[in-house]
Amino acid sequence: MQIKLLFFAQMREAAGAGERTVVVESPITVGECVRGVLAQPEFTKVRDLPFRYAINDEFVGSEQAVEDGSVLAILPPVAGG
Repeated sequence: MQIKLLFFAQMREAAGAGERTVVVESPITVGECVRGVLAQPEFTKVRDLPFRYAINDEFVGSEQAVEDGSVLAILPPVAGG
C-alpha cells in the first residue's frame, strides 16, 4: 500500500524534504512504519526523539493501523520562543 509521510522540524531537515511517498506492507501500524523510516541512515540524529503522530490530521498512537492512501505526519518536539 502507498502512504504519504509528512516531516517537520528536525525530521524535515534530516529528510531534506517536507514529505515523502512510500510503499509499505499491509497491515502496518504507525509504530512499525516510523521504525522503518527511522532505520534509514539520514535519520540517525533524530532516532531517539519523542515523536507524536497524526494520520489524516488527527493525532494517533503508535499502535494505530495505517490504511492505504493515508497521510502520516511524524512530529518531533519543537522549541518555541
